[in-house]
Amino acid sequence: HRLIRRQRQMCIRDRIEAIDLICQIMITVAGVSAIFLVARKSWVGFLLGLISQPFWLATSIIHRQWGIAILSFVYAINWAYGLINWRRNR
Repeated sequence: HRLIRRQRQMCIRDRIEAIDLICQIMITVAGVSAIFLVARKSWVGFLLGLISQPFWLATSIIHRQWGIAILSFVYAINWAYGLINWRRNR
């Protein structure tokens, strides 16, 4: 039973590490693209910033960074505000 339990724990850890890696890649790609596009005055930047927030939330939960988890909600609200404001002014 101990061996089976240990194998399950390893498998779960491996999956969490894979999810974290995907989140880190998405944060980097979406985050850098969002900043670049907002600087170029494109509404797609706000959308990408908003899309990146669940990945921020996931990785902050995985690493137990509760301040970053709260901040991801604040950022999501601001990205959404930017997107709505942009669309409203068009």
